[in-house]
Amino acid sequence: MKPTAQGRRWRPRIRQLGSAPRAEGKPFDLAILDRVLPGTDGAELGRALKADPRFSAMPLVMMTSVTHQGDANLFARIGFAAYFPKPVTPDDLIRALQVVLDDGAALAAPDPW
Repeated sequence: MKPTAQGRRWRPRIRQLGSAPRAEGKPFDLAILDRVLPGTDGAELGRALKADPRFSAMPLVMMTSVTHQGDANLFARIGFAAYFPKPVTPDDLIRALQVVLDDGAALAAPDPW
């Protein structure tokens, strides 16, 4: 797959963790969670991250192939900044993550993309 112009400008650094979050100096800029995780679920992990002062300000994104009616509201109440039912295209994901990381500032532009 050829990288998009957006992806080349943004240059995300991706780190994958095991079953527990860790803060090594600076907290992560963003966490992308799945609903189905070994030993827990993404909603429960999201609640734990939002309850932990080290991670409470970190934007959370839920991406899942297991969807139910009302999920968007559920994850918003937990504190997730975005919710994506899979599959999602790489371009759509990059654009959405940019909006999340910019606190929605990209949406104020006359032509955000």
